Amino acid sequence: MTDDRDPLTRMAAQRDTLDTELAPVDGLRTLLGRLDDPASPPHATRRPRTSGFLATAAVATIALVGGLVALGTIGFENTTRSTAAVEAPWRSLPFDEATMESDVLEHAAARAGKQPDTRGEGGYDYIHTSAWRMSTEQTIDGVVLSWAMEEVDREEWHAADGSGRIAETRDGLPSSANGPYGPGELDTAGFDDALPTDRLERQLHEMGRGHDAAWWFDTTADIWRDQVVSPSLHSAILRILAQQNGTAALGTTKDRIGRTGIAVGADSSDGTTRHILVLDPSTGDLLAAETIALADGVAPAPVTPPVTVGYTVWIDSARVDDTRRP
Repeated sequence: MTDDRDPLTRMAAQRDTLDTELAPVDGLRTLLGRLDDPASPPHATRRPRTSGFLATAAVATIALVGGLVALGTIGFENTTRSTAAVEAPWRSLPFDEATMESDVLEHAAARAGKQPDTRGEGGYDYIHTSAWRMSTEQTIDGVVLSWAMEEVDREEWHAADGSGRIAETRDGLPSSANGPYGPGELDTAGFDDALPTDRLERQLHEMGRGHDAAWWFDTTADIWRDQVVSPSLHSAILRILAQQNGTAALGTTKDRIGRTGIAVGADSSDGTTRHILVLDPSTGDLLAAETIALADGVAPAPVTPPVTVGYTVWIDSARVDDTRRP
């Protein structure tokens, strides 16, 4: 059955917080205690789920602006909401006490390292994501003819030799990317997550030398898109994020499919984009990632900032024996 609703309507329908209030946020000590508690249950299927200054009250609100999802955040300087914004209740609630983002990320890294091994033992990495991104039709000289928020649901299976399969829909219709792929036809570059966390952390340091916190936030999302993330690699990534200047712990939120998480964010060094990750409070798993344009000319379409230009939620991942759904 084809869903003929536009992507924004479908996206709004998936946000189950539109008519409900978020529950009161946990205190920081309760949150960190949960991250440290070895009895805290991980997800049964290990499904990935998004300046070292002291972050105080920070509230993120999502609003619809001219058919786009726009974000205004209290807690970062020099941020204003569009005057056309109509608030929707999707937001992050501040922690109930002053919160060091490094504390949240370091405790999440420690908790991640204690998680069970990655689900499955097959020769294929299986990753399922849903994403919303701004797409445009342009002339060869860059004049935008039309634009829209495109919804992409993607399942990918890939083996070490570059073979695999992609099953993808764009706005509910099959994508041209669909089909089986032979050896060498899919990009399988990634980290050897059989290595211990310390060695992976050193590799990450070398890769990211000279980059800002926003680059690390984007790179974290890219790694989660590209491979099934083991506990050791996951812990190494969170350790790196904890060391970055320019990050902020925003508070508790819900992602676009209703899962509760911890929001952390970073602005690019030039102040033109904001990058947000939503982490599972029990495992530190990545639930969602969002990129927001903060300045004119950054978004690929002629829209008024601040505006969300891309959003991804991680639905499932596993190592599997073949290219069937786990």
